[in-house]
Amino acid sequence: MKRVRVPFFSIQQYFLAVLLIPFFFNNCFAQFRFGVDGGVQIPNNVQFKTLVNNGFGLSLSGEYEFSFLPLAVSLNAGYNNWAYKNRIYFSESNSGIHEESFGGINMYSYIVAAGPKLFFGIRGSQFSPYVGIDAGIMAASSSAPGASYGAGFIYYPFLGFRYTITPGIISIDLNVNEATFRQSNDGDSLTWISVNAGIFLLF
Repeated sequence: MKRVRVPFFSIQQYFLAVLLIPFFFNNCFAQFRFGVDGGVQIPNNVQFKTLVNNGFGLSLSGEYEFSFLPLAVSLNAGYNNWAYKNRIYFSESNSGIHEESFGGINMYSYIVAAGPKLFFGIRGSQFSPYVGIDAGIMAASSSAPGASYGAGFIYYPFLGFRYTITPGIISIDLNVNEATFRQSNDGDSLTWISVNAGIFLLF
């Protein structure tokens, strides 16, 4: 994948729009949640599947939940890691063709994203399904020979549910999303499916 210039201004405008949403509403009874989640990251498109095995990811999240709307906005920072498949490839030099292993090499990604989350069902109930979408910036790197990724745009629609363990204090989340990472409008993209679980504290 070739390096391209990332449209930071448009991404900054998106973050600004999402993060300013709370200030347009009465937030006297709003709730803030902070948490951590993690799970398996499963490559989904052919290009990605041929390169790496299933990986793992971790993320930290801050969430602003409205008191009078079934809506929340969140800001997330995440890290993913995939191990390259242990393949054999051949490289050519002045001394001939050499057989080398492609195992033991990893691809890493660092993500900052934000977006809305819409809840369904009876507000304040112990079980709350939700849907949403996050978008932001991802920086990818790899120790593979000749690999070049850089930074680009990422978005991931998701669905899941929140289960309250201790009312007003602790809840757990389980969600599934499909992430797409793209460096340019006409460039290749990487997609993967994430299955995550996490714990959140209410402040």
